[in-house]
Formats: sequence, C-alpha cells, structure tokens
Amino acid sequence: MNINFKNILTESIVDDLNISKLDKVTLKVFNVIKDDKFYYPGQTKAWDMSDGQRIVKASEMLKIGDYNYLYSIYDFFNTYGHVLFQDIPKEIPKKTLPFNSDYKHILGAKLLQYYYDNYNGKIIFSNETGDFECSVVSNDINEAIMEEMYSVEIRNYRLHTTIFVNMFPSTKEPNKLGCDYMSMDDDLSEFIPIYRETDENDYEEIVDSKYFDIDFPKDMSDVSLKKYFDDIIKSVIKEMITPNNDLMVDYISANTV
Repeated sequence: MNINFKNILTESIVDDLNISKLDKVTLKVFNVIKDDKFYYPGQTKAWDMSDGQRIVKASEMLKIGDYNYLYSIYDFFNTYGHVLFQDIPKEIPKKTLPFNSDYKHILGAKLLQYYYDNYNGKIIFSNETGDFECSVVSNDINEAIMEEMYSVEIRNYRLHTTIFVNMFPSTKEPNKLGCDYMSMDDDLSEFIPIYRETDENDYEEIVDSKYFDIDFPKDMSDVSLKKYFDDIIKSVIKEMITPNNDLMVDYISANTV
C-alpha cells in the first residue's frame, strides 16, 4: 500500500494549529489541489494550474467568495506548506489584495472566470450596425487564463470589429482602464481614412482608443465584480460605440449594393 506519510503527518499538524476550523479546512484543500492539472479542450497534455486558477478552484470547492481570505490562506500555504509546520506563526495573517497589475497573476483568473460565466455570449447593445457581443480573447477561457489575456472583448460580427478593454489599470494611466476599438476587416480599415479625410494613411485599424475612468472593485465578491463589469460595458457603449456609430453607418451604406 502506497501511503504518503508526509501528507498524513502534515494534516495532523494542521489539526493541531491554533487556527479556526475553516482555516484548517482551507489549508487542507490547497494541499489536496496543489498538484492539480487542467486540460485544453480536445488535448491530452496536462498543464500546471496558475496561482489564480488554484484559488478559483478552492473558491468553487469551498463555496467561499472572499478572495482576500482565500489569498491569505494560499499565501500562508505556499510559505509553510512544504515543511512540517514547525516554528510557524500561531495564526494566519489576513491580507488584502490591492487591485493592480502587480497582482494580476492572482486576480486575473478570478476576473476572467467571472466575466466568462456571466457575460460571455451576452449582447450588450444592438442597432442598425449589428449586435455587440461579449467574448474572451481566443474564445477559450483556459487559454485566456494561461496566456494572461486579461481583457473584456466586445465583438460585432457584421462590422468585423472588436473592442478590447483591459481588466487591470494601465501602467501609463494607473487609475484608468485602457480601451481600443479595432477594425478586423480590410475594407473597413481602408474606409476609416476616407471617412476622416486624413491624408497621412490609406489604411487604419484603430477606430478609437481611450482610457476609462472606472471605480475598481473593492473586493472579489460577485456584487463588486458585477458592478465593475457593468460599469465597463456602460463605458464601452457611451465612449466607444455611440461616438463612432456614424462612421459605421456610413461604412455600411457605402458597401451596400
């Protein structure tokens, strides 16, 4: 019989720690999933989970939405989980995750997963130019997380345009979110300079580019994340789709036989 003595001893020591029952259970969960892998759809190769993916998995297993709490336990586990829990603090220090790019490897998986579960495929706006639909980069949530593609993507399949909004503050504008409205169609890219009567270029992929002034989430709760992504979508409609609608209407008219 193959018995992992170290794991048994570790769990026994965890039970003796002067911490809450929930802390003990959460530590054990992180110990159980520390070597878990994931697979891309249609592939057999196993990939290591990112820190953010492990925290999201623990959140789902334990039904705990307090991301600051989970990060505190996860950080504690990473610090002491590979020793036999000797000479460690008598309680786990609680931490608060700052919302910035330095912690996107921790927060990004949670943001992407929440956005994918609640917004992917949702049409946020429709008019004479078509439907604007939420998506993730590459259409694959696992690839988006692994490649750290932390952005909201809004597509219009009729226009062949995509609006990208960074989920994390810009390094250039640390209190704002960067947004780019891009043409994915050669005909539209050739039409934009004509519409704007610019002589410098005869091909332009950028429809618009701005920074959004949006309140960042105070935590990773569903309530905070819903407000965050709803505010992003409102800004996309107000600051990107509406101001550029005349351009798109004229483009459709010019290409309608």
